[in-house]
Amino acid sequence: MFLTGTLLLLFFFTETWTIHELFQHLDLMREVTSMLNEPDSYHLKNYKDLADLCGISSELYRSFQPPCADSPTKNVINDIVKRRPTFSVEELFRNFRDMKRLDVIEALSCYFAGKIL
Repeated sequence: MFLTGTLLLLFFFTETWTIHELFQHLDLMREVTSMLNEPDSYHLKNYKDLADLCGISSELYRSFQPPCADSPTKNVINDIVKRRPTFSVEELFRNFRDMKRLDVIEALSCYFAGKIL
């Protein structure tokens, strides 16, 4: 599990990155989308919960569901980028934390840890 100090350091570093910058990194986006495109589960939150936390209406995020061509998570993040281009990666990480998806933060931490060092 993630150490609290590491998590705090990541939040500090990511406050300057915007979600638009994350969206431009294909490997990071692939990691996030593969984890959040999971089917609905009582125990594991997914792209619908992220959309809800970011103020995207359920009507809109339902339109992102398959059989649409892109992944639902990518569409949710794309909508956030359009509506709130200055939305920070720190805010996104807080949403993941609130969703109890520290696994997503941990998966992305390798990239950010390299930037911190």
